[in-house]
Amino acid sequence: MKRAFFTTAILALLLLCGGVARGQNNPYPPYDFTSVNADGDTLYYRITSSEAPFTVAVTRCHDSIFHTLQIPFYAYQIGQPGFVYPVYDYDSLISIPSNVTHNGVNYTVTAIDNEAFYMQKSMHTVILPPTVSTIDTAAFFGASVVHVEMPEVTHIRYGAFQNSRLSSVDIPACITVIEKLAFEGNPFTTVSVPSSITVLENSVFAFCEELIQVSLPDHLDSIKEAAFYGTPSLKKITIPSEVTYIGPLAFTDGFGSDGVYGFLDTIIMECATPPEIDDYALQTNKDLLVIVPCHASELYQTTPIWSYYSNFTYHEDCTGVEEYELGPNVTIAPNPVTDVLHVSVTDGEIARIEMFDAFGRITMVGTQNLASPPSPTTTVNTSALPSGVYVLRVKLRDGTVRTEKVVKR
Repeated sequence: MKRAFFTTAILALLLLCGGVARGQNNPYPPYDFTSVNADGDTLYYRITSSEAPFTVAVTRCHDSIFHTLQIPFYAYQIGQPGFVYPVYDYDSLISIPSNVTHNGVNYTVTAIDNEAFYMQKSMHTVILPPTVSTIDTAAFFGASVVHVEMPEVTHIRYGAFQNSRLSSVDIPACITVIEKLAFEGNPFTTVSVPSSITVLENSVFAFCEELIQVSLPDHLDSIKEAAFYGTPSLKKITIPSEVTYIGPLAFTDGFGSDGVYGFLDTIIMECATPPEIDDYALQTNKDLLVIVPCHASELYQTTPIWSYYSNFTYHEDCTGVEEYELGPNVTIAPNPVTDVLHVSVTDGEIARIEMFDAFGRITMVGTQNLASPPSPTTTVNTSALPSGVYVLRVKLRDGTVRTEKVVKR
């Protein structure tokens, strides 16, 4: 998959000009002290509070030869001029302690600093203590880390795991902030976004090319620009009912070698009201099945942008109507039916009758047969319907809704 998305170019400029990976162009203050953990790894610490409560962040090894490069930039390749490979400062397993003592002062470890493990190629697993709440900007950018345990992390900053090698990601339920590009370019296959997240930021899961399953929280409000750009293995996504905005390139990609762009086959919209959507949010030249709530297809097909794409096929999900059964005061006959179906109620008035096919599509609305004011009885002519199983939905004047399966011969 070619990464045609323009933010990649912007990222390169940021890296060169002092963005995510600033290196010598904008050097950080040196670490304050080192300490050897229980596994024998030397970790570098920056004091973040020299007064009670005393805290530190795990920071970069500024002695590393890699950080003496004028531009420590991932585009340097083996054998090319200017290439200096990162020093392997750490073992495959890194266990961060919750506390560390220096000069008689006991410090609590609360953060992983900016670029702390930037481009480290020897690590595999990182275990963070419950005291660590923040993983800062580009903390694991380009690192070989495959698994991270982060039980109490609340903030994952800009590009924290960008271009890492995470094979799985367990985002803690206590998370409150996931910033742009946080997980961009990782090979994990599934991700579940916790209920505490209401906004998916720009490119947060972009270029996760092996991603096949995504679970989004019920209270998600916005999916921003390129959130899932370039995730070709993702074929189906469910958009929760409270989403109000889907940004540009959120679920699309550039042209593939076969001239096809757009990777989704099915998008399940739980939103009764179509969310605001950018022109290119779902840009695709494939056929896309859009499943919408019962009675919502007409609204989607007449809403700007949603109505633009002729390759979108809308189906209504009306399975929920089967959760009810006709009460003792509502009767239908005959069932199975050949032509005319009789519907009556004994303690109310019928306001509307609808019939749905197996795909949840409305095939008949009974209001054209109803008297005005509403009547306790009506008939529905089913003679034009193909044989099959349908769902009859009866709405009474008091708002009561009853449903029943009807067999058409």
